[in-house]
Amino acid sequence: MIEDDSDIRAIVLSSRAPKIFTAGLDRTSNYTHNSKYLKQNCVLQVSEAPSMNEFPVEPARQALAIKKLISEFQHAMAAPERCRVPVIVALHGPVYGLGIDLISYCDIRYASSDATFSIKVRVIE
Repeated sequence: MIEDDSDIRAIVLSSRAPKIFTAGLDRTSNYTHNSKYLKQNCVLQVSEAPSMNEFPVEPARQALAIKKLISEFQHAMAAPERCRVPVIVALHGPVYGLGIDLISYCDIRYASSDATFSIKVRVIE
């Protein structure tokens, strides 16, 4: 991430949004992305049957693909932990869902008085 001879001494993470740090996961877009990922990595292509070009996803293949997806995602979220310099996160407003995971990998967390934290937000329809 950062070269040994770099002049960078620390990294500060913050939000560009004026009133919120993270809003959590958009379940609709996440579902769409995961469905495409599973379709690309799990579905068997059948060349002999032109009318049926795909079989349903097998549970074992689906489990392996989900495990791979989660591992890749966790690796990306843990990037601050692998950084060679201290990572400071400046928090303000709501910190929901994945924001909690992200800040847990940082070295120092500095929260404003209006910061609120939640793992799961209940949606009332």
